[in-house]
Amino acid sequence: AVAAYTFALFRKEENADKEYDITDNHLSDQSYISKSEAQIRWGDNAESYTQKINKVLDETERYVMTYENKPILAVYHAISYGKTEDAKNIWNKDYPYLISVDSYGDKLCDGYISTLCVPQDKFIEKLSAKINFEGEAQNFIGEIDRTQAGTVKEILICGKSVSGSEIRELFELRSSNFQIEYKDGNFNFTVYGYGHSVGLSQNGADYLAKQGSDFKQFLSHYYPNSKIEKIN
Repeated sequence: AVAAYTFALFRKEENADKEYDITDNHLSDQSYISKSEAQIRWGDNAESYTQKINKVLDETERYVMTYENKPILAVYHAISYGKTEDAKNIWNKDYPYLISVDSYGDKLCDGYISTLCVPQDKFIEKLSAKINFEGEAQNFIGEIDRTQAGTVKEILICGKSVSGSEIRELFELRSSNFQIEYKDGNFNFTVYGYGHSVGLSQNGADYLAKQGSDFKQFLSHYYPNSKIEKIN
């Protein structure tokens, strides 16, 4: 709740010269559904979930995270790789509060590892616009350059460099931290985490909360160098 509120304030300030504050495009801003849509989705749990959300909102009302007296870009994701990422490695821009921190609890959660099997012909088809495929399939994959946290920066395929984010998008992987191997006519992906891995990990924060951390403690962990304060 605090991260979402802070993110909205950041976008509002950033878009001060536009006709809107924030969009409901999850690729750039935040996902949104109405209360009625949420209740349909939640079914029998609608009442209890609504009560839980209202309680959280009451307890965190007007709390915001700041850096140099301004709301921070409070991005978040589902599951990190066991470490969160530096924003500069993902978006080529430095934020002093979006730096890599440990997030061990993510490795214990359901969904930390996912797999995808791609037949050789489908793999070639997806990349044919960028790659001139030659030789044996087992030799297609070359060196992989990674960040310290694990994100694939670049991967050599038939000698051509392709970014990890491009591979993620083409094959709809859950993150850009992946291993890939060829076996029996298929390219097999093993993927770690879910999301861009920058900022707060939702599953990692959940793990810390279950270990006794309150929201101020785990927000300070995932957004180091920021302050948590209550505004008027």
